[in-house]
Amino acid sequence: ATPEEGEGRSAASGLVAFPEELRLEPDRDAFLTIGTGKRVRVTNPDKVFFPDDGYTKGDVLAYYHSVAPLLLPHLKGRALSLSRYPDGIAGSSFYAKRTPSHAPPWIVTAPMPSGRQGGVIPFVTVADLESLLWVVNTGAIEMHAWLSRADRADLPDVALFDLDPQDGCPWERVTYVAGLVNVLLERLGLAGYPKTSGSRGLHIHVPLDPVHSYARVRRFVDTIGSMLAAADPEAVSMEWDKSKRGPKVFVDANQNVGGKNTAAVYSVRPVAGAQVSMPVLWNELDGIEPADFTIATVWERVRRYGDLFAPALEGGQRLDAAEQALGLPSLD
Repeated sequence: ATPEEGEGRSAASGLVAFPEELRLEPDRDAFLTIGTGKRVRVTNPDKVFFPDDGYTKGDVLAYYHSVAPLLLPHLKGRALSLSRYPDGIAGSSFYAKRTPSHAPPWIVTAPMPSGRQGGVIPFVTVADLESLLWVVNTGAIEMHAWLSRADRADLPDVALFDLDPQDGCPWERVTYVAGLVNVLLERLGLAGYPKTSGSRGLHIHVPLDPVHSYARVRRFVDTIGSMLAAADPEAVSMEWDKSKRGPKVFVDANQNVGGKNTAAVYSVRPVAGAQVSMPVLWNELDGIEPADFTIATVWERVRRYGDLFAPALEGGQRLDAAEQALGLPSLD
């Protein structure tokens, strides 16, 4: 149900015109959401989370409330690791994998094996709008999701090209390398979909049927990155030693490993400006920059395009033919 105008108070600060208003009503020392199917307890909505911009925790909640129809399909069934900033991006943060004991009973967890900690960890999943708002209220500014779904944790459904610009690397070099990746993918018969990382880099998602091991997917991304580094060593680095990379684009294939996670599309990032990881079209890469997309500026684009990343959910691609073309032997 939609809250009636004037009912309760707005979660947001008023600095941003969000398409959908999230409203709250007082509940003892906190608030409860109005108009959500399940009432979500919200604490400290007026705490400033982005000091340079004045954006509050309530603004982050309101952003996710408005973007939820686009975001939720990309989080469905995936384990989340939470980077929590209880006092905003200027305060201390900590990393949380285990679902907190105080989580409401309707939070759906994903029991996943842990290599480091041993045993099984109950990761949070975001099944609906209320789960999303609850996660954000814990101080989780960004949504870090696995590249595989919880019911087939060992089989990723995306190959991720994480293009990470090193110190001194201009944005134009990042978009140039992204274009090279796209050319190679097309020649291999594969479609990739770019998005800004929300920070300084670019992510290219290659949707896959969940049939390949992480090792195969990582090898594929590493092979493409190595080919690009050999073809243009002034622009691309595959060096693991950061001190040897120079002002180049590092193609980080090691994100394609079981248990690792990446900032989801539409995720807010804990950087000044409250930048957002945003899908982009290949033909507009030369005309955009990561700072163009923030919790305040993305709404006209969303209205115009809807979810540009929807095709990244469809799978329908396998690596077999590409591996054969690249001369890669079977791993599975």
